[in-house]
Amino acid sequence: MIDDQAPPGAPSGGAKRLLKNRALLALAVLALVLGALLLLSDEAVTSRFHYKYF
Repeated sequence: MIDDQAPPGAPSGGAKRLLKNRALLALAVLALVLGALLLLSDEAVTSRFHYKYF
């Protein structure tokens, strides 16, 4: 597999940047998943609350 992001002659810098990008991407995905879970659980709780009391 050829890495297009790594500049020629500087493999260490390219690898570091790739690792940083991967970490940022993982953090973003984790934040999205957690946000979706929070939203879904909040919606489930509020709908249950409405069914129970209204």
